Amino acid sequence: MTPVPLPANVAIVRVRGKWFHQNGGGSGQTITFTPLVSSLVDLSEHAYIETAVVTATPDPDTAYFYADLIATDDPDLTPSPARWRVTRPGFPAVVIEVPYDSPFEDVGEAEDMRALWLTEATVVA
Repeated sequence: MTPVPLPANVAIVRVRGKWFHQNGGGSGQTITFTPLVSSLVDLSEHAYIETAVVTATPDPDTAYFYADLIATDDPDLTPSPARWRVTRPGFPAVVIEVPYDSPFEDVGEAEDMRALWLTEATVVA
């Protein structure tokens, strides 16, 4: 099945991070990214976009993880999907805003996509 292209001004942004034990290696605990909205409507494109929870588990050796999250600056999308609740076991949840205009970067295997480090996302709550 060929993926349907996203509407204009909507992107998937790869959010990357590192969560490790002080003695080395990945934490092994899942990080959950929950969208603050369950669906979006783009009136100009006559499109309905369903959002979903995204989980990531740090690599056991390198401790790196990534999650591909939807982001937009399109005022026609209601409500905005740029905010995500980030939950890690044993820590308070935080809400981040994933900027649509994140730079394009090589994310591995010769793939360029919009990407940023979790520490570069704006914590909003």
